[in-house]
Amino acid sequence: MGVLDRVRRRHPSGADEPVVHRTGPARSAEHATGLVVGLHGYGATERQLETLFPLPATIVTVVPRAPFAVEPGYGWWLPESTQDGVELAPSAAIGRAVDLVGEHVRAAQLTETVSADRTVLVGYSQGAGLALEVAARHPELFTGVVTGAGWLLADPHSAVAASERPLDMLIMNGSLDPVVRREDHDATIASFIEAGHRVEHRYDPVPHVIDEAQARAAAGSIERWLADA
Repeated sequence: MGVLDRVRRRHPSGADEPVVHRTGPARSAEHATGLVVGLHGYGATERQLETLFPLPATIVTVVPRAPFAVEPGYGWWLPESTQDGVELAPSAAIGRAVDLVGEHVRAAQLTETVSADRTVLVGYSQGAGLALEVAARHPELFTGVVTGAGWLLADPHSAVAASERPLDMLIMNGSLDPVVRREDHDATIASFIEAGHRVEHRYDPVPHVIDEAQARAAAGSIERWLADA
């Protein structure tokens, strides 16, 4: 049984429902130029990121569905509580989500025949926080990471270990976002820089969204990183 089959079996939404949404060239075609793995936000589905970034058709995009059913979609974990409108996630649940994403990434790389140095992780909202957690613990799985409307959920001063394989990162948040605080944005950036990663960031006057300018910046960064790989 392959890794992807184990992921499907573990998903509580049922084997008959789609678990992974894929776009890009057919697997029978010439090898893809890159792989983007997307992590959707809380209450969304695997199709949330489908048209977010205008990427070339030669790049495969894979977006797994999160495991917990929450109206109107799914979540990577269920919030334990909130503090000033900011969700507090249980650390054990974050760890399980990190492991699940790692399985999805390895399965996609194997299925699409794409190596880690041509793989980019993308996340929005709860998926952005999870993407940053995965990057902090498993930088060997990617060449780059793009996040929007999220921050490093664990203590940013202790969560990111020094890495011998630096990532290219683009971290985007909004000054009008009631969920992501500026101090969390800044601490996340500082933590990854201190660990040796190459971090670009944007702090635009937008709410809890990825706007058109951020989407263009993200697409440009992804294309540039994959071209340099």
